[in-house]
Amino acid sequence: MQLSSNKTAQRTLRFLLIEDDKTVVYILQTAFSLLDVPYTASSVESAEEGLKLIEQDSWDILLTDYNLPGMNGLELILHLQMRNIALPTIMLSAYDSFELRHRVKQIGVRKYLPKPFDVEEVLDAMRDLLAL
Repeated sequence: MQLSSNKTAQRTLRFLLIEDDKTVVYILQTAFSLLDVPYTASSVESAEEGLKLIEQDSWDILLTDYNLPGMNGLELILHLQMRNIALPTIMLSAYDSFELRHRVKQIGVRKYLPKPFDVEEVLDAMRDLLAL
């Protein structure tokens, strides 16, 4: 699914969302417009699909769920690191635990947000990572 907004002549930012919950995808893609920057957002339901898109194109930010069908979000990040692909990442998870928070931090994920999250928290994390 793709959503676009071109409000100004700025460079269009590219967001990749890897999330298998369609409600979360809808909420986040709707919220992206609140950043008030030109953007294109694409979403896929699995880490494997996301990995293909990341290898084919450039992205400004990755938002990924932890618990995905197939490869989980942590495994995706480790695959990216093995391929020397550095991408500002926000990880979301309904399976919040001390161990997961520690592991996420250990592998260098920049932002971690447990579900349920406040949309403004996600937008603030994106603003921070994108220096908006």
